[in-house]
Amino acid sequence: GEIQEESDEQANSKQAHQRHENYAKLRSLSETMQKNKETAQEIIDVIPFVGAAFEMSEGAINNDDAAFATGLGMLVVDMAGGGILKGAGKAVTKGVTVLGKYPDYINLASEIGAKRFNISTNIWNKMTAADQWIANVKFLDRAIERGDIIVLSNRVTNISNVTGSFRRELDYLISKGYKLSSSGLQMIK
Repeated sequence: GEIQEESDEQANSKQAHQRHENYAKLRSLSETMQKNKETAQEIIDVIPFVGAAFEMSEGAINNDDAAFATGLGMLVVDMAGGGILKGAGKAVTKGVTVLGKYPDYINLASEIGAKRFNISTNIWNKMTAADQWIANVKFLDRAIERGDIIVLSNRVTNISNVTGSFRRELDYLISKGYKLSSSGLQMIK
């Protein structure tokens, strides 16, 4: 028993060490990207899809690493949205949807070039509540079909505390096989 426990501990230590090395590499790449945008293309070799950075935030050792990985994901989305990373543009524009409380989700989606549910106030106010929800479900279904990364503009620590349309969206995603990520910043399959 003791020998097995020791090797499990060693394995956990090795995994933590490897994660730490990965974050160090990502930090270095991030600095390079910010200093010299011509070398930013290299990031595609390390993070072929922006989702990888968000996924890394899930397995982060501490809050600093989680914040960094999420921030790096946002940076890659931002740069791809601006056409700086040629290969990532299509994957990103089709791959990130932001949900949350109004106007937070609108602001975050604009910052990172992601999709968000937004119907002009003029049209929205003429729709019945049922029609508004039907439109919202269509939007969510399209995000699910594309396999989008679902980013939350407002951290959710307990879904029971979420109200309104945001809560209804989360419940709908849960009914479609999603769950809240450990960071509370994504809905994941």
